[in-house]
Parts: sequence; structure tokens; C-alpha cells
Amino acid sequence: MMIYPENALVMAPLAGYTDIPFRRMMRRHGARFLFTEMVDVDSLIYNTSQSLTYVDKDSTDTWLALQLVGHDPNGFDKIAQRIRNLNYQVIDFNLGCPVPKVMKKGEGAILARREPEHALRCVERLVKLMAPTPVSVKMRILSETDPEPTVQFSKALESIGIQALTIHGRLMERIYSGPVFFDALAAVNDAISIPLIVNGGVMGLDSYREICTKTGCSRVMLARGAQGNPWLFEELGHPDTYVPPTIAEFADELQLYLEDVCAYYGVELGLRICRKTVLDFLRGRGFPGSLRARISTLSTPVDVALLLSAVREGPSPDYFVHSERAALPRRIRA
Repeated sequence: MMIYPENALVMAPLAGYTDIPFRRMMRRHGARFLFTEMVDVDSLIYNTSQSLTYVDKDSTDTWLALQLVGHDPNGFDKIAQRIRNLNYQVIDFNLGCPVPKVMKKGEGAILARREPEHALRCVERLVKLMAPTPVSVKMRILSETDPEPTVQFSKALESIGIQALTIHGRLMERIYSGPVFFDALAAVNDAISIPLIVNGGVMGLDSYREICTKTGCSRVMLARGAQGNPWLFEELGHPDTYVPPTIAEFADELQLYLEDVCAYYGVELGLRICRKTVLDFLRGRGFPGSLRARISTLSTPVDVALLLSAVREGPSPDYFVHSERAALPRRIRA
């Protein structure tokens, strides 16, 4: 089964972000391949309230992958039937998360780095239990100086039956900073026959073209570049016709997202959850620091109305001059 066609743009599973309102927003701008937030297998076993929210689906989720993180292959047996009943298009196993609280449990990126054989046993068990639903893996490169460890581990994953592989081109220690190591991604692309989705540092059209050119891959996963910028899917998918949003279009999308979040979670919880995404909308777009600072106390419909009114006034006039001259990503128009 070919999970992702050529030129696929995939929205990364982002903890604290890719919930139902966030996914709806991305789909409005052309995203097709989306994931749940990363879900710990243990939380599903014990039915925590948070895990129940993470696995929830919406009528707009016509294509949705579930991303799991864990360390104990036996735990997969306890949740397998429940997951199959949810009818996800793909089950993804995380071997790339660099967050300390995840790695402290021996999960995520540390599992691939320190216990590669155990990581393979986890994936092999998941492949067997989830059949016929395809299983994929998300990981990071294993060396900055030598592509071979990443290549060998990728080939081992392919041999046990995964049907797609996503690789972030940075080491786990780098988190999300520093250069992306294209050579390792290119070497893996040459070595495996399943789809490779490359990830890391794609913020706009230039960085997208760079990662495709230097790795030979046409399938790309978007992460931080799409946070507060759902228009990135339009820009990369239709570069010849794409036009950045006007201030009014930008404010309308932000308003729609805020209304959706409040309807889904309730006003108090929704506004607390979405503050980081609202900040992402304003960051790097010429809005004053005083406006961005107000987001930390966003808690009532009146706060929302005042925020949107200020956003509709637009950024500093200097922003438009600078953004045109520097060809900045994440642009908005007057």
C-alpha cells in the first residue's frame, strides 16, 4: 500500500497542538495528511481523560493517523482491538520525540538511539497487531557525521514491515535548532523502497525546495513552519498561484479558530489551551510586543474581541516594507 503519494505535504503530530480544532484549520487550507497528538500507550491502557481527547476524531478527519509512543511491546496487546475499532488510516510509532519527560521513560528518540533492537521489537509487534492497517515510524537521524547508522536502522524498520518512514534531519540533542543533515536523509532515500517523508526546518518555499533538492525526496512533513501559518500548505502546494492572506483574511482565520476552540472545549479551557497557537499567529508578522503579551491572559470573550480588533488594525507599516524587501516567510498583505 502506498500511504503517501509523490509531493505529499504531511502535517506533523505536535503535542499540545494537533487537536481537532487545529486539524480543521489546517484542512481549510489544503492539508490532507494529518495526525493526532502523540499518545502514550500507557495512557491508553489506563484510559486517562487526556488520552481520550487525543484519540477523538471529527467528521472532517477523512484521513487521520494515530501516533503512539511507548516502550513495552506487551502494552500494545492491551490496546490493539480498541485502536483497530477507531479506523485510523495509519498507526505511527514515535522514535523521534526529544522531550525530556518522554525520553526519561525510555521512549521516543532515546529508544532508537540506546535500544535499537528493542525499538525494532516494539515496531514489529505493532505491525503484527495492527494488520491490515499500515504502520509507519517517525524518527531522527542517528549521526551527524555518518549516514550509515540511520540507513541501517531504516532498512531494518522496512524489513519488519513498516510502510512509510519519516525522518527528522537533526539529532535528538539538537531538538529543533541547528542545521538539517541532508546527506543522511538522501542516503536513506536511496537505500529504502518505502516512502520516505523528510522533516526539519521547512518554514517557507525556499526551505521546502532546499530539502527536496538536497535529499531527493518529494514527500515533506511540516511542523513549526505551519504553526500559526496554515497558509503554508497553500504556498507549498500551489507556489505559482499562491498569494499571502490579507490582514482581513488573516484575522478571519484567527477568529474562526478561536470560535472553534471555544465551542470544542468551552471558553475557559479553550482559551487557555489555544494561547500558544494564537501567539504563533502573531509571531514574526510585525504585531507589537504589547499585543502579543496580552495573549497570556486571554480568558474571556471580551478579551477575544479586543484582541481581534487589534489584529484587524494590522501590523506596523514598517513590516510591509521589510517583508517585501526580505521576502519573509509567513507574510500577510495590507
